[in-house]
Amino acid sequence: MARLVSFSGRWLMLLFACLGLCSFLCPQTSQAYELEGQAWLDATTEFHIDLPDPWESAFEDAEASWNQRTPFLFTLIKNSPKDPCESPLQQTPRNGAMFSSTVCGVAYGPTALAVTTNWTTDGGKTSLQSGIWYNTGFQWEVYSGPSEGSGHQGVYDFRRATMHELGHVLGLGHEETVPSIMHAVISDIEDPTADDIAGAEEIYLRPRISSINPNPVIGANIAQPLTINGSNFESGANVILRDLSFGQVFPNRTIASLTSSSIVINPNFTTQAADWSVEVVNVDGRSSGQFSFDVLDPSIIGSDLVVESLQVDPVQGASGGITTVAFTIRNQGNATSNSQTTKIRLAISDENVTTADPLLRSLPNLSGIPPSGGLQVTVQVLIPEQTAGPHHVWIILDVDSSAGQLNETNDQAHTPFTVLGGEPDLVVESLEVVPTSGVPGSNGVVNFTIRNLGSSAALASTTNVRLSASNANVTINDPLLATVNTPGIPIDGGLSVSQPVTIPAVNTGSYYIWVTLDVDSTAGQSNEGNDQAATPFEVTEVPIGEPDLVVENLEVVPTSGAPGSNGVVNFTIRNLGSSVALASTANVRLSASNANVTINDPLLATVNTPGIPIDGGLSVSQPVTIPAVNAGSYYIWVTLDADSTAGQSNEANDQGVRPFEVTEAPNNGKITFAWPLAVGTTLPVVVQDYSCRGTPGVFSGSLDDSCYDATSYHSGLDFRAQAPVRVNAVADGIIRKICKYDGLLDTQFSKCYTGESIDVLGTVIVVEHGSNLYSLYAHLSNVDDISEGQAVKKGEQIALSGNSGSVPYHLHFEIKDNDNLLITNVYPPYHPSGYGYKDPWEYNENTRISPVPIQSVRPSMLVRRGPGSEYTAFSGIGRDEKLIANAKHVGEGDIWYRVYLPCGNSNSCAGWLAGVSGGFADAVEIPDETQLEIAGVGVDGLPVWASVDTSSDTNIIDRVFEQQRFVVMAGKSSADVNCSGIWYRIELPAQISGTSTGWICGHYVSVIPPNGASDADEDGVDDSIDAFPNDPTETIDTDGDEMPDEWELDNGFDPEDPSDAGLDYDGDGLANLQEYELGTVATNPDSDDDGVPDGNEISSGTNPHDNESAVAPELDPPGDADVSAERPIIQSLPT
Repeated sequence: MARLVSFSGRWLMLLFACLGLCSFLCPQTSQAYELEGQAWLDATTEFHIDLPDPWESAFEDAEASWNQRTPFLFTLIKNSPKDPCESPLQQTPRNGAMFSSTVCGVAYGPTALAVTTNWTTDGGKTSLQSGIWYNTGFQWEVYSGPSEGSGHQGVYDFRRATMHELGHVLGLGHEETVPSIMHAVISDIEDPTADDIAGAEEIYLRPRISSINPNPVIGANIAQPLTINGSNFESGANVILRDLSFGQVFPNRTIASLTSSSIVINPNFTTQAADWSVEVVNVDGRSSGQFSFDVLDPSIIGSDLVVESLQVDPVQGASGGITTVAFTIRNQGNATSNSQTTKIRLAISDENVTTADPLLRSLPNLSGIPPSGGLQVTVQVLIPEQTAGPHHVWIILDVDSSAGQLNETNDQAHTPFTVLGGEPDLVVESLEVVPTSGVPGSNGVVNFTIRNLGSSAALASTTNVRLSASNANVTINDPLLATVNTPGIPIDGGLSVSQPVTIPAVNTGSYYIWVTLDVDSTAGQSNEGNDQAATPFEVTEVPIGEPDLVVENLEVVPTSGAPGSNGVVNFTIRNLGSSVALASTANVRLSASNANVTINDPLLATVNTPGIPIDGGLSVSQPVTIPAVNAGSYYIWVTLDADSTAGQSNEANDQGVRPFEVTEAPNNGKITFAWPLAVGTTLPVVVQDYSCRGTPGVFSGSLDDSCYDATSYHSGLDFRAQAPVRVNAVADGIIRKICKYDGLLDTQFSKCYTGESIDVLGTVIVVEHGSNLYSLYAHLSNVDDISEGQAVKKGEQIALSGNSGSVPYHLHFEIKDNDNLLITNVYPPYHPSGYGYKDPWEYNENTRISPVPIQSVRPSMLVRRGPGSEYTAFSGIGRDEKLIANAKHVGEGDIWYRVYLPCGNSNSCAGWLAGVSGGFADAVEIPDETQLEIAGVGVDGLPVWASVDTSSDTNIIDRVFEQQRFVVMAGKSSADVNCSGIWYRIELPAQISGTSTGWICGHYVSVIPPNGASDADEDGVDDSIDAFPNDPTETIDTDGDEMPDEWELDNGFDPEDPSDAGLDYDGDGLANLQEYELGTVATNPDSDDDGVPDGNEISSGTNPHDNESAVAPELDPPGDADVSAERPIIQSLPT
């Protein structure tokens, strides 16, 4: 039915007056059924009805009777009424059934019990929509047995009438010669007879031809395959060709292939150009009838243009409106057509079109089309002034006969179009007020439906609801209860309204609730005389007395919490008095006393309370945050009518109280935070720390006193999150600010920024956690599912990471003591702490970030200002010095540890130490003569040196290759020549005889566990099942592509697809596997943002992790930056 707009056949509405008032019996003859000629595609249709029982059940039973006996399938859609008068030209076709006194306004015949209306297309061959009408002028029941039998005189059986009408729906006509359900007069027959069934089978089991291809057939020698399209084709069918011009018949054509919907034949005989037909006859003798086509003489060269796939969208519109016409011009001839002119017209007739019909569009000089080629056309046209009603859009090809066609009889096509006219007409339906009485100040609901009974759509308008003492009219002086903004309403459309109202202060008595539509006269109506409706309402006397508010069902969830934690206070405000309570205010406070509460006790929340009727109640669920108070026993108090506006004289019972235990805050009184990123089982990667910038663009250290001489500082942590990753609240709190950034600085930024408004943070969320602590999340991509003021829990998703603010994908995270998004370059500040920034590391509670012991195993272990060797060293730990300090892991390449060392002026200097591959052990000593396992790595194997000097390749005396493993006795050396780890003296089997003594760098050494198992990276997973035996942070590689599962998930790859290892996601010349091995960013073609793609840097020998190496590679890392003699301007630059 969705093909409505593509039909080009003739549209008919056929009325069948079906059932008379007498019985009729006749002898039965074979195949006496009558067919109307139309049929449903796919032998099925559905009815949409909403009839009360017993009618609906009887209708369903009648459908089931046809379904059980015939190849046709009826389906019933209940509670979905369809008016059968509604044209399928104006909406989606649907079948309906209803009782009525007329048929679409036309009177029934004097003896007509029921009528069926059928809409068809394809020249009356294909059914599109049906309606069944039951005459309310007769009495109906549902019964079995003789028609009008005992007890049923003058009463007609609804079920057998429905049975008859459904026969018309599926395509059967009246049968006058044999007893059947399809006889024109009602009888004692209750179900389809053999004759009725045979008729249905003839319609839906016989073969049907819808088209052939190619059409026309070109060539006197018909040698190419001919495809016949249709339905109900059966194996063994006889395909008959007829030369209609010369009267020749060619039966039993050779079938190359056959399905139920397609037959391919190879005609392979010589003929003259002529009119032809094809017929398919199944084995049971059922015939498709003849389907005509043309055969063209190949010696006659020319084009033949036809219109295909004609559509109009929309299929209806008012004069002056626009619609789109789309179609294809196909050349069925054997020569390329010349250019030609096509015209589009609007005609009332579906039979023909003339030059007198309005021209919608002329398309001159359309290009020529080769044989079998097509030209698609889509144009918009203006609907001219026409009488409202059904019309047709016509396409006329080659109007100037310039295309060089052999056949111009098929140059036209049309499709239905309805011109809308008239005006809207709004009315009020189903008006009711609940309740129907009330005192002044009480609340109610006015329910009604606005219906458009006009002949065009109603524009948007305004509806008023008023209270009037008159049932005759209402004026603007009557109290206005509500205003309803009414959207546009289509023809026959309706809008259901349920409008809350409050009864104003008026005298008691009988009143009326009035609904007035289109009060501003914008709907486009000319008839506003029926725009009002009224319903009675009784205003009752206000009871003598006063309101009396009390607190009920008070509870606090949870019943304990630390300062800064969040909870919910639930309670009900009940009015036990004898009059309505006016609007007031309720306060929620925390007090150390269970006897009383004062205005000096911390205020947790204020609740604006509306008016509450007698015996009415208001349920409240109020989020609260525990303030900064000492640990101990406290009480949550709820005080009603705090402003004494409710109208009470008794306020002694306005309070409720529940105990609450304030616990010690974790982390020595500090609020602590979880990770802001959902990173699975891996650590989130910090790519920029909370630090100073000594030189513009170079991060150098943490926010200590050196920031006084820095040029700028980084006010938080940057987490790697290239693809959109879930961002979670780091602790319980309330969302205080949501600042969306779409590339434009609009008025919303006035609430988000102080100082100079620039866009470096992009889209931002600020969450308050209590104790004057706030968390900030920047560069977000999705904040549509949250709102300001919303309470959130630790670990609850609040957004997705992104790149808003025109930066690479990452998450910028801050901890502050205020909610200002400060962006300023005003001199001073000297230090970020003056603007409320906190070191996020001090508040992190993640158990995987725990204190670890650090011990130097080198002559001097450097402490650097950032997690990487490119950062400046500013301190060191001598050999065998051991430091137990708070340290933080950051999983970027090697494991780096963030530590706090004693530094000048009795302050702490924060810095970074490299992990095992950087040259220190976690307080683990490997004694001399320890049994070690040595395994080769890399293509070139593990070099064994003659001494601890790696300056010359000639010093290499042996190599241990991958898969080769040797267990030897080893001794450490403190020498530190060209090795960032510990040198181990080993003994290997000699190449010829004896033993060879050599040295290997300790990076590749692991202690063998006592049980003999092998765990090279000491991650607790045996090497035999560890996909990454030398990487303690990774163990799983599901698809075997040498990339860890967690790394693949973090970068948006598929851990079950090995093929993505060879792909280059970011197009930088490095495959994804290379990106993992090199530690570059797989989703950013320029990991160090120096303007040179990572692949180019690798091929040219520069460092893709160093944004200066591509310009001027250096052999040694730079020293400390010089400090300018002038005090620099400091900027907070979150990135």
